[in-house]
Amino acid sequence: MLVPLRIFLNNMENQTTFSKEIIVDDTKLIKFSLWFMFLSLILVCIPFLLLYNFNSLLLGLRKLFIHLIFWLIPIVILHEGLHGLIWALLQKNGFKNIRFGFHKQYFTFYTHCTAPLKKWVFFAGGIAPFTFMGILPVMYGLITESGYWLIWGLINLWTSAADLLVCTKIISLPSNFKILDHPEKLGFYLID
Repeated sequence: MLVPLRIFLNNMENQTTFSKEIIVDDTKLIKFSLWFMFLSLILVCIPFLLLYNFNSLLLGLRKLFIHLIFWLIPIVILHEGLHGLIWALLQKNGFKNIRFGFHKQYFTFYTHCTAPLKKWVFFAGGIAPFTFMGILPVMYGLITESGYWLIWGLINLWTSAADLLVCTKIISLPSNFKILDHPEKLGFYLID
């Protein structure tokens, strides 16, 4: 359990009205993640192999595999930190409403914002690791023939699959709603 629901609801302001709870189903997340991994692998590696050669990719993979042991904890900290940083910078209470933790059931780290956010703020914080840790390194790897950065970016794209799925649900929502991060599940509440 991320944040106990009773504590979460007790901390909410009295005038808050929940319109709808939007949750990502575990099965849907797994299917999306597998398709996303497969599709991103094809869309990223094929252009790299057409531009350069397999040896550059293989060399980058070997080098990254050795470094991944040292990168693992900083990647998690940076990924979750980017969510929190963007949300903190774009709301009035800064880091006061940001919580970091570990979800034992899913064996994942998380960042949680306890304050309702504007749609674009929630989206910006949700998509930040995907953009800064995934898209930018992939582009850098493609431009510089660096298999290392290409694969580093791919791994970070894959670790952002859940964030990306939540962000796709946010895009079609009306902008007049605020979004409140769900305290226990992957998803959010719409607030009038």
